[in-house]
Amino acid sequence: MKNSVKFRVVSNDDIVPVFEQSLKSLVQKFSSLHLSRQLHADLKLAFVEAVANATRHAKELDNTGAVCGRFVLTDRLIGFDVEDHGLGFDIAKIEAPSFDNWKDCGRGVFLLKQLGEKVEYKIQKTKNVLKFRRVLFGRAHSQEIDLIYELSQIIISEASLEEVYQTILERALSVFKVERASILIFDEKINRLKLVASRGISQDVKDSVQVRSGDGVSGFVFKHARPLLIEDIDKDDHAIEKKEHYKTRSFISAPMILQPLRLDERPIGVINLTDRKDGKRFSKKDLKILSTIANQAMACLHIRHLVEEVREAESLKIEMEQIRQIQESYLPSESPQVPGYDMAGLCDMAQSVGGDYFDYIFVNDRLYLVVADVCGHNMSSAVTMVNFRAQLRAVLSFGYDPAEVLRRLNVSLFEDLGKLGQFVSCVLMELDPSTGQIIWSNAGHYLPEFLSGQVVVSDSGLVLGVDADERYENYVGQIDPGQGLVLYTDGVVESMDKDSKLFGVSRLQELLKNQTSKVSSKDFVRDLLDRVIAYRDPSKILDDVTIVCLQRQ
Repeated sequence: MKNSVKFRVVSNDDIVPVFEQSLKSLVQKFSSLHLSRQLHADLKLAFVEAVANATRHAKELDNTGAVCGRFVLTDRLIGFDVEDHGLGFDIAKIEAPSFDNWKDCGRGVFLLKQLGEKVEYKIQKTKNVLKFRRVLFGRAHSQEIDLIYELSQIIISEASLEEVYQTILERALSVFKVERASILIFDEKINRLKLVASRGISQDVKDSVQVRSGDGVSGFVFKHARPLLIEDIDKDDHAIEKKEHYKTRSFISAPMILQPLRLDERPIGVINLTDRKDGKRFSKKDLKILSTIANQAMACLHIRHLVEEVREAESLKIEMEQIRQIQESYLPSESPQVPGYDMAGLCDMAQSVGGDYFDYIFVNDRLYLVVADVCGHNMSSAVTMVNFRAQLRAVLSFGYDPAEVLRRLNVSLFEDLGKLGQFVSCVLMELDPSTGQIIWSNAGHYLPEFLSGQVVVSDSGLVLGVDADERYENYVGQIDPGQGLVLYTDGVVESMDKDSKLFGVSRLQELLKNQTSKVSSKDFVRDLLDRVIAYRDPSKILDDVTIVCLQRQ
């Protein structure tokens, strides 16, 4: 099997639609082909990076008016070829990007290599071709990946354990096409395996199922921590129920254990399947697939169990502190050195995990300053912040103005934010260091405040995640020598004292009037943060405090 579909991208706005249509045309002929959502997402990201390489470095859109190529599908591989007519490069000599500076040289090639099993760049006489290939797994394996994707989303959304178990069960039913399935989890309080999710089992059986370690199929699999295939249950001594309850004679069971780490070799439970709809017996291949699903599901459940146990023991701070450290690693540890400018930023998280974010991002000769606030102070907020950061940097790489960046972020994040019941406020500012001109756009965030009494009128659009069709406006200003501005989150002005009085915007503005370039941005941010912390009543701390100051010298 070998098929290909040609594509033609004529603008940056055309990239994703062309990807979706081309991929659809490629796979629609094969009803047996199943692309996992993760593979689909990886292919899309790789395609965007490959086309971006042709537009940024080879100037393909400028020189020829289009980026052309083809999508390719074989028995084992799926991918695409992207053509360009530039000078070309030796892909083997492209070094991994340095993540300690602001340049993105090599980022696209690095990302493509991480996403694909085969990435080549061939320089030819008439054109150059970037080839990207990804191994194409069968339907069963793709469905396993989909299961892990669903479990990850459920854990992020803080769904109940019952919902997680039900998702595992439903996906296993879908993969194996069986009428009867069950998940049993070991309950240390009663020292038994308990039924937590099932299909095709009568209510009286559900209520009575409590299995000791070592008893029956489930007890045997749990005790010995290894999967079990029973080709004919009539000839087996490990029956968990009466044999007449089964329609077929074949049965498979797998322990839910974390592999390859395996921790202390102890599973938390088992997954059982029987009664295939086609009446066929299970095979060793089926057992291997079920074991893989059980192991991968266990990895997600292990994380969830850790969180539940920590919460019950009132020691969640330990786990949350680890997340906090990860989150803080995405915040700038140092301010960039830009000739003629002085800038600094700080973020003080009110709780172990916060939703505030700030950054400085260089794109070509422009510097972007961003301050954002994800609603909430939990794991999902931290994950959303990391996702926001990644997508922001990706969109900025195309050189859009701030308003267009926010519009695209809003469209991209809308579905995920809606599922999690979240939204993101954000102010994004573009600075031309050579002239001092600034262009900013605002998505439901507090407006920038200017130093020394400078007044600039602007407005705000809706926060990200409320209306997918929202449009944002650009506002233009100027930072001359001796002038500056401050970006901040609501934790500054909404901090309350013991009498529930807000710190307030007017108080902030009074402090800014007295600020001059004689005081460094670093010292000013530190002093302002200390003032806010000293002002607020510790019992009423509700939000993080983030402050970014930019001054032109």
